[in-house]
Amino acid sequence: VTRPCYLGALQVYSRHEPRFLEVDCDEHGPIISELRTALEKGPKFFYIVSSFQNPTGVTVSAERAREIVGACREFCVPVIEDGAYSALYFDLPPTSLRAVEMEMLSGDADRYDAEGLVVFLGTLSKVMAPGLRIGWIEAPAQVLTALGLLKQSTDLHASSLNQLVAAEFLKSHAKEYWERIRVSYRGKRDQIIRSLEKHLSQYIAHRTTPRGGLFVWLQLKNGVDSMKLLSTAIDSYNVAFVPGAPFFATRPAEDFIRLSFATVPVDQMDEGILRLAAAISHR
Repeated sequence: VTRPCYLGALQVYSRHEPRFLEVDCDEHGPIISELRTALEKGPKFFYIVSSFQNPTGVTVSAERAREIVGACREFCVPVIEDGAYSALYFDLPPTSLRAVEMEMLSGDADRYDAEGLVVFLGTLSKVMAPGLRIGWIEAPAQVLTALGLLKQSTDLHASSLNQLVAAEFLKSHAKEYWERIRVSYRGKRDQIIRSLEKHLSQYIAHRTTPRGGLFVWLQLKNGVDSMKLLSTAIDSYNVAFVPGAPFFATRPAEDFIRLSFATVPVDQMDEGILRLAAAISHR
């Protein structure tokens, strides 16, 4: 897994008592030398949120995507590509690892079924409505067959009504709706960055500027414990964020926080960051 990694995935995998191998990332995605070191240890698979990652907002670059897929194919390690946020780009669509692998296979679907290692996970919960728990998987045929059997034993069947609603949305409304929410989220991203620069820059050691998605990731200066800060922020300043420590599979880092700009109105963003700055200064 990447370091940091989507918390929900870590929770699912932790039920099976795995030994996690973490791969550090930079602004372009997983660092290839670290990925190769992990791959040499023979992991079951490599899980990655490739676009506008939760929690960091980082997107894998096109060049890094090719290196990731090439390395995983060299070591015969499957890739689980979580594309939950891939439709929420602000400028250009992100590069999909599955698309990169298809390129390597000359676009041959039969070769993908026989040789493909990248499994793509999509969902409408982030790009349509959180309550509509409809997702999909793009994978080699034998993987889809096995996953279909596993799903039947888990929940029998996804709601047909929900699937019909989702199909109608995708057919008739998705393009216009996604264009509208991209504009909305871009405006919110711009505002939260302005507010961070204005009110919080003196407390930030590092932050990301996402090119899509919902999140900004901050590392605070002077070793601030974000779990303790959260209590102060909520109790005294009525502002909340997600502490960073739970996003690390091993060796939690306490001085990171994740900010989500998805549901906060633009005209309240500045006030929220101002309150967070006050909580940090008076912790």
